[in-house]
Amino acid sequence: MTLKMKLVSAIMAFAMVLGIFVVAVLAANNASVNMSGSLSFTADDVVAHVTGSVSGAQETPSNLDVTYSSKATQGDEMVWEDLNLNFIDHKTPIVFSFTVENLSIERTMTLTFTDNVQSNTNINKEVKRDNADYTSGTKVTLDAKADGITTNKTSFTVSFSVADGDTSFTGVGFDYMLNLYDESAVPFDFTGFNIETSDIDKSGTITSYTGTETNLVLPSTYSIQDGKVVAGGDYTITAIGGGVFDAEQGITEPGAFAENETLQSVVLPDTLTSIGDMTFVGCPNLASVTIPDGVKEIGDMAFGGCGLTSVTIPGSVKEIGAAAFMGCQSLTEVTLPEGLERLDGMAFAMTQISELHIPASVSYIGFFNPGIISIDADLPPFSFTSLLTITVSEDNPVYHSGNSNAIIETATKTLVLGCAGTVLPTDGSVTKIGDCAFINGHELAQITIPDCVTSIGDGAFYTVQLTSIDIPDSVTSIGNGVFYQCGRLASVTIGSGVISIGDEAFRDCSRLTSIDIPDSVTSIGDEAFRGCNRLTSVTLGNGLKIIGDSAFYTCGLTSIGIPDSVTSIGSNAFAYNNFTSIIIPDSVTSIGNNAFFFCNKLRSVTIDSPDVAAMLASQTAAGGLINYAETVYIKADIASSLTEWFTTHFTQGETADGYAVYTKN
Repeated sequence: MTLKMKLVSAIMAFAMVLGIFVVAVLAANNASVNMSGSLSFTADDVVAHVTGSVSGAQETPSNLDVTYSSKATQGDEMVWEDLNLNFIDHKTPIVFSFTVENLSIERTMTLTFTDNVQSNTNINKEVKRDNADYTSGTKVTLDAKADGITTNKTSFTVSFSVADGDTSFTGVGFDYMLNLYDESAVPFDFTGFNIETSDIDKSGTITSYTGTETNLVLPSTYSIQDGKVVAGGDYTITAIGGGVFDAEQGITEPGAFAENETLQSVVLPDTLTSIGDMTFVGCPNLASVTIPDGVKEIGDMAFGGCGLTSVTIPGSVKEIGAAAFMGCQSLTEVTLPEGLERLDGMAFAMTQISELHIPASVSYIGFFNPGIISIDADLPPFSFTSLLTITVSEDNPVYHSGNSNAIIETATKTLVLGCAGTVLPTDGSVTKIGDCAFINGHELAQITIPDCVTSIGDGAFYTVQLTSIDIPDSVTSIGNGVFYQCGRLASVTIGSGVISIGDEAFRDCSRLTSIDIPDSVTSIGDEAFRGCNRLTSVTLGNGLKIIGDSAFYTCGLTSIGIPDSVTSIGSNAFAYNNFTSIIIPDSVTSIGNNAFFFCNKLRSVTIDSPDVAAMLASQTAAGGLINYAETVYIKADIASSLTEWFTTHFTQGETADGYAVYTKN
């Protein structure tokens, strides 16, 4: 039992507080229970004399009479050495008495009790406040979560407040009872459970639960008597049935405990070998789960969206499925066990986990696309977390970390997962930045990409806080959505080796003002710079052939020069921009719908392409190129390609420098 006392408030002199606590342990069997505890102070300028006594224990601790000064040990905190008590006779009450003297301030004292008895099918715990009378001005508050039966709760807190003018209070008592019983004596209630039974191997699978219990300690065995399932017997529970997920329809068949809003804690039976897909998905109040050693697989989305704060995964688990703990927003820590072999995509996405260690046994780190972001990229296991530290066991034959603070797949030289503290190695051990590698490094403000890197995967720096980036000449491809929604990215240098810029590569980089596309780039993907509304200047390289759909949609371009290498301009490619003139070279053979939609400042258009001249059959043809034009220059030798509609809506003037000049009627 752990005891902690903290002195928190101010104002009263030389008071004395006496508290008496009773621990009564009742048992059907005589089993030894070990309890330990500590007492600490955190008040300034307090010298306290602590005395105590204990009865009912096998041994009386020797450290119950100690004097402390408030700054004598660990900073401001005084620590009482651990009590190690071994209780044999559970029918004898255990009484602790503490006296705190010489307090110079009014105070509130908080005692937290914790036992080291593991929650299992043989333990039921209850905390109750007695009905004693209290001295005037004194109030005793019991942690609401500890009131009544708390089967899986191993601690509770009691707070004492002494009002101004009081010097002491007495008569305070609490009972903390551990009722140890045989499972057969208190049978488990299977009301609300459906179990699929196999007579071949005497196994059972829990397929559904419709009950409203808050705390469940599931038995490992059962039998069927008169058509009713009862605890104990020849059948063992080996699995919990999973649900069915459809990418388009979502959950079409829920798991056994899915979307149960009353469930707060679950202790799974020690005979369990697998937890199915979506077993506990959408249980928002499920804060505690005990997974027994013996479970080999945790299914896809098994605990997605639960209220777990921590989870212990036993060494028997070989595989953690896709999105297994995704959306457990209170989950702050997890230890991946030695023995784990497979860790699928999004397994711990959208959690508060800050530290990650990959054990030597992990041979596969997977990716998963749940469709939660617009770019079509598969996501790694710890996406959208707050990782600050990443390490990999030195004995892992597949992955390594070195000093990079990242996970690197050794054979492919791919950085699989990074974080805000990642430093890319310069020794050639990383040549590729993987898909969504830094999707959890939201606070990443700067990073240097070494010249050994040749490709940057889809969504690699999605939504991070980079302010500038230099892409070295060694990089040949920038994937889809690489810098999508990097809202602070103001400066980009693209190396001369880049051949392609993927879809949405720089979408919504709202602080980007200018960019030079090198001659090496042959294609700019769909929506590559869409939403870069401060992008006023773009230089397109002479090797560019394809400008994708909505590539520069809703940018702030005030001028644009299209090189004579371009053959295709996609739909909405330059819609909602501010340039006043444009030249369409003779290499352009196609212009998509609304390519120049709402470019309402575009007054002068020069056309060198016969294919584009032949498109001018309406005001909105050729992507609305001449929708707002007042003057159109047509290369003289292609004037024969003009449509009748154009020549009736524009009047030809004189020819100058090889161009026929047309003005709008």
